[in-house]
Amino acid sequence: MPEKKIFLTAHWNYLLLFNYAVPKPFLTPFLPKGCEPALWNNQAFISIVGFQFNNSQVFKIKWPFFTHFIEINLRFYVLYKGKRAVCFIREYVPSYLIAGMARILYNEPYKTEKITSFLKKTNEILQLQYSLSVKNHPFTISAAANNIPYMPKKNSAEFFFKEHDLGVGKTRKGKTLLYNVHHPEWKVFPIKSHSIEIDWVFYFGSALAFLENQKPHSVFLAEGSPVEVYHHTVV
Repeated sequence: MPEKKIFLTAHWNYLLLFNYAVPKPFLTPFLPKGCEPALWNNQAFISIVGFQFNNSQVFKIKWPFFTHFIEINLRFYVLYKGKRAVCFIREYVPSYLIAGMARILYNEPYKTEKITSFLKKTNEILQLQYSLSVKNHPFTISAAANNIPYMPKKNSAEFFFKEHDLGVGKTRKGKTLLYNVHHPEWKVFPIKSHSIEIDWVFYFGSALAFLENQKPHSVFLAEGSPVEVYHHTVV
């Protein structure tokens, strides 16, 4: 598996995951070569994930307007040579610089939109919301959780959705692109309530129209940590 030099370091914090079951054939057009869907209880999934990008550095340099921002993405889960990995269908960030760099270096499916967030913490409760809105099309995910994070077991759904140290994508020529992501295992907060409002077709295309009225299979809120993203390898 690739390792190479560290490309990016950052703190990823308060990762809010809304997970949806999808038919395996739905993922076929998105699969990089050499990958197959990773299944949880014999079911394929996609996830909407919102999180904070803090203290970001690229090649050990803090770039202006790049150090603190919010990302919202749509991802799915794959196996590459038996190793669990994540792959992205769409990623939203608030900066043209960030999106452009990711598209050029990793051919990642980034788009630029204004994203807002809300976070309120007390000793007992954590409230979190990530939102973007384009031409009056809503996209908001939110949750309230007990502020008592715990470490889930390795055979749990929480572990399946949050713990991966390999990212997989496609180059412009259709080859498979691999990169490592290192971080300690994340604790999760017990969810008390959650909500999502999203125009699936507007943001992700008509192929996801079947999710318009579907409830998420599960919702998790991970605490996050410092991360290291390594330079990619093409195979």
